Amino acid sequence: MRKILLISLFGINIIFAQNEPAEISKVFFGYVGDISVAPIGGMGGKFNSHNIGFYVSFKLDTEKPSDNEYMSTMNYNEAKYTFEDTERGELWNDIGISVGITQMILPSIFAFGGISYFERTQYVNFFDKYYILGDGGNYYVDGPEKSKSFIGFNLGAIFLFTPYELNSFYLLVGSNINPTAFEVGIGYSMNWF
Repeated sequence: MRKILLISLFGINIIFAQNEPAEISKVFFGYVGDISVAPIGGMGGKFNSHNIGFYVSFKLDTEKPSDNEYMSTMNYNEAKYTFEDTERGELWNDIGISVGITQMILPSIFAFGGISYFERTQYVNFFDKYYILGDGGNYYVDGPEKSKSFIGFNLGAIFLFTPYELNSFYLLVGSNINPTAFEVGIGYSMNWF
């Protein structure tokens, strides 16, 4: 009777051991961007199914006034009140970095969340009715806020297409809070040795 009980327990142990998912430990890297704020960037880190992983990302916006359009010798008050040129909007140039953790929700889905730091530079677009300044009368000066920095948060999910294979592509969707932006990315992960 003891032998039957031991064989049964051993058999149950084998069945349940086979149903446990294998450990997933991968490094990952790829593109990430905050739509409408900083659309160009990169992200890298480590997934781990049995422990917390980590990530680091950087993002930037390449939109900036050209040398012909930017008037470094003039300030916002001179353009608006002294020359009384027409204000046509503003332009923000952003650069940011985020760090945080990853945690497996399902074998093919990892949640991520962390803290972000953004530095934003403000430019204001004016139109010179005499077409003297800038490019065709359009020119930029430093905005009244000039630059400001934000501490924010970002969170979302990373979907692995083939989690148990040595290498896998992934899709990232998420959100950045302060400045508010939709976060999207795609990349590649590979087993960690």
